[in-house]
Amino acid sequence: MPKGGRKNLGKIIELPNDVVRRIAAGEVITRPVSVVKELMENSIDAGAKRVSVSIENGGKSIIDVVDDGEGMEEDDLLIAIKPHTTSKIRNFEDVYNLESFGFRGEALSSIVAVSETIIISKTRDSDLGTEISLRASEIISIRKVPFQTGTRVIVKNLFFNLPARRRFLSSSAVEGRMIGDLFQKFLLSLLGHHLIFIRDGGQIYNAPPTSDPLERILMVFPELNRNDMVEFENEINGFKVWGFASRIGKGLKTKVGQIFFVNRRYVRVPLLYKIVEKVVKDVPLDSQPYVILYLQIPGKFVDINIHPQKLEVDFSNPNLINDLVYNSLMKVYRSQKSVGKIQLEFDKSRGEKKVSRPVEVHEFTWMGEKREGSTRKVGTVQVENLRFLGMLGGRYAILVSLESEEEKLVIVDVHAGHERIIYEELKDLSRIGSQVLSFELTVHLDDTRLSVLKENPEILKKFGFEYEIAGKDMILKAIPKILPVSSVERTIIELLDELKLFGMLNEDEILDSIRRRIARISCSHALKTHDRMRDRDVMEIMKKLEKYGVKTCPHGRPIIMELSMRDLDRMFGRI
Repeated sequence: MPKGGRKNLGKIIELPNDVVRRIAAGEVITRPVSVVKELMENSIDAGAKRVSVSIENGGKSIIDVVDDGEGMEEDDLLIAIKPHTTSKIRNFEDVYNLESFGFRGEALSSIVAVSETIIISKTRDSDLGTEISLRASEIISIRKVPFQTGTRVIVKNLFFNLPARRRFLSSSAVEGRMIGDLFQKFLLSLLGHHLIFIRDGGQIYNAPPTSDPLERILMVFPELNRNDMVEFENEINGFKVWGFASRIGKGLKTKVGQIFFVNRRYVRVPLLYKIVEKVVKDVPLDSQPYVILYLQIPGKFVDINIHPQKLEVDFSNPNLINDLVYNSLMKVYRSQKSVGKIQLEFDKSRGEKKVSRPVEVHEFTWMGEKREGSTRKVGTVQVENLRFLGMLGGRYAILVSLESEEEKLVIVDVHAGHERIIYEELKDLSRIGSQVLSFELTVHLDDTRLSVLKENPEILKKFGFEYEIAGKDMILKAIPKILPVSSVERTIIELLDELKLFGMLNEDEILDSIRRRIARISCSHALKTHDRMRDRDVMEIMKKLEKYGVKTCPHGRPIIMELSMRDLDRMFGRI
């Protein structure tokens, strides 16, 4: 016996209920956007046709969700705030035949466990509604109040009883942007619902019901117009896919325009991203397309019970999903150009197979002039000893080094080289000039990009952009000198999308990424694949590459390749 006659306590203890509730709540409710997601899904499951979401301070101070659903009587409301209570399922097998968003019975109980909450609800048959006030799951008061049919949930001071969790939340602007981004997913999914989003007293979205999906798509992506998107639809054995994909040439450099829904539920499924990436490679496309994709799958063939937040799903037949989605998207792009594998047809008249589409042969233009130059080196050769032979495919410069030690064949990716030169020149922000526009340019922004712009007011100005904000429009008065006017809207959209993904990167990392982005866009405008490059253009690029001492593009790809006589002999089997 230890001193005092007390027995040693066991190492294993049963956690108190309040500790269990807080831990469980942390799996479902990770930040304000989780609260909005769960409450909106509850509203839709309750039959609501109108849902209003209002937040303050990024949702950290107040989240207020009001719907016109069927509401709850007092007895049901008292049960609904308890863990693992739901009206969606009666046994586990029901999970595989769900038509509702929720089913786990964790959301509302998790929300009230980590906040100060007021819930008001009334059914159609009741004269008065019931209002319950709670603090960390503890009921403070219950009373009858006048209310319309439906439910209102007001969540205050989220994580007030979990100070460590609250400290890890991002700024109010970032948390609010996450909620706005989520709300856009509901806009795209719930076409038949009236959805309203208010942030810090300002109305961001007021979207009445619509039968036109493009109306909502253009609301979320205002940089698009109707002609930019192509509708697709396909079905195999009860598995249906439909949606919209952007036309060739209308894309982004990130995947923010790729949004997927399974049985109306927004999901992040690696398989679907991989399918789109394969389409990008097989077409090929030079940018990431916008893809708004809806899958309708019998419940028994999809498992949504993977994660408490229900953002991930598993398919019982991923190969069928792959074929269905891939073929649907490839059909969109085959209608615009000849893509995919070469199809062989049998020519009966000649008794031989033929290729069904023409094979493009790139002209090799010979130019024999030798440039005068200095004794600079690029790679392992001196610029003065290089002779320009011509361009291959409008992309690669072919040169020969006539140095006395050993002749070499030199191949240069002039586009990558020019992009690296622009990137190096952008490093000195003090030398970046602006071109004042003769007329103002207006770039229409959605709520998310507008928030990003407001969060980073000085970043773009460092690169020569001068602008004002009017409502949801960015009014440009000046742009960087190296940036063509025709690429301004695309550049702004891509920069804001990239800034949105940065999260906690420091300013130097952000500036470096912007340099790469502007350099790529400026270069793609200045040098196009089939533009004829002259001798002096190529040699000027070679000199500047030597000046900066670089051999790779900003993304690390090689710019210059050299083949010695020994390399060629090896290729031809001479040694």
